[in-house]
Parts: sequence; C-alpha cells; structure tokens
Amino acid sequence: MKKTLDASHGRTAFELQGYHARGEWGVMAPVDAAVNDRVVKEHGRVSSCYLVEHRSIWGITDSHDDSGVRSTTCPLFAREY
Repeated sequence: MKKTLDASHGRTAFELQGYHARGEWGVMAPVDAAVNDRVVKEHGRVSSCYLVEHRSIWGITDSHDDSGVRSTTCPLFAREY
C-alpha cells in the first residue's frame, strides 16, 4: 500500500509546498540552504527537505526554462528521490 501525504500526517503537501515556495528549506544542511538561496536568483534546481512523522519528504523545483519561469515542483518521499 502506497502512503500519501495528507492532513492525517499533520502536514499537507500544499503546506510543505508553501514552505518551499517561501524559501523555508526545512532540515537542509546550512550549506545546501545557502546554495538554494543563491540559485533562486539564478538558474538551478532548488530542493528542500521536511520531516513528517520521522520520514523525509523532499521538494524539488526544476531550474528556470528559457523564459525564466520555474514551472515544476515535485514532492517525493526520500526513497523516491
């Protein structure tokens, strides 16, 4: 049975995506958070990690497209990353 992230876990996917969009990188190492802060202004992949019920959930946003738009963010459990 595949587990999903919903309100029963105390956090929703939308809530975690909101943290990610605001630059709240979760439990990332300080050096990785600093890289995110830099690449938000440049081209590059942005990642975040949150702990929900002792499980890591990653948020990954692909780098800018040719028009400068970040259009895809994907939440993943650590085993899916």
